[in-house]
Amino acid sequence: MSRYNWNKTLFGLRTNKEIKIKYNVESENVSVIEGIDNVDPDDIYVSQRKGFNLPLYISISGVPYYPSKYEFLKGDVYYHSRLPPFFQIKINDKNDFLDYRAKEMKARISPKMLEEFDKSQKKRPRVPSQIEVMGESARDHVSSLIDRELVTVPDDVNVQWHWCHLVAFTMLPTNRAQAKRNLVVGTAACNGHMANIEAAVKSFVYESGRTVSLEVTATHLADTQLAKRIRYRVWEPKSGALYTEYFDALTAVKSDYADFEKIYEKLMNEYNNACNKLLKPTPGGSA
Repeated sequence: MSRYNWNKTLFGLRTNKEIKIKYNVESENVSVIEGIDNVDPDDIYVSQRKGFNLPLYISISGVPYYPSKYEFLKGDVYYHSRLPPFFQIKINDKNDFLDYRAKEMKARISPKMLEEFDKSQKKRPRVPSQIEVMGESARDHVSSLIDRELVTVPDDVNVQWHWCHLVAFTMLPTNRAQAKRNLVVGTAACNGHMANIEAAVKSFVYESGRTVSLEVTATHLADTQLAKRIRYRVWEPKSGALYTEYFDALTAVKSDYADFEKIYEKLMNEYNNACNKLLKPTPGGSA
């Protein structure tokens, strides 16, 4: 496992679940159950209904557990949440894709940059602040959208709103990090999900010594800063390894720090597989 010193709780946006159910997407089987003793195989039920390519839930002795999010995924996925990551917060768009725009941020992240920006984050003030850059708080921005009936938030959904950096403050100089093109509104829970991949990327760069290119794209409601979906692409140019992760910007379900572990493993596996392909001799050629 990576030696990177990452924050497991991230101010409460991520959690540490004792119960984790590891599900393998390719084999469609539960491979490991942590935190529950003496589970009878007959007491394990994998939902036949799916969200993207993941079962909606996995129940143990009748108790359902959910992943932090649903997307097209591969490899192992942890089921640990007692709350389903359903889309409870609604954007009341009329024209579907015509109502959306894309905000994109690109950056090269090297070990030298992390030495400068990541390790100095506690000493480096966020000046101007996100509120100063955007002219209002994330909560006020969404409140105006709710008043205009562009967004619906159920009364029973406890949600906090954050200005989310597309590329993390810990990866960029202040003038690029604290900029309108690098900020969108998402839930606090989404910020926690993004922190998982940010920590995984930093861990990969520290461990491998490689420079990676990031491309982070947020699909947001037109004429607003409210994101709906965020795509995060990590590319290591020398090996050609490419890793993609998606996030629901409107989720109310907190991620678990175990998700960081899986993202890091997948990222490292993509890199190792790409390196092995480069070393493999071609037919009729030499190694």
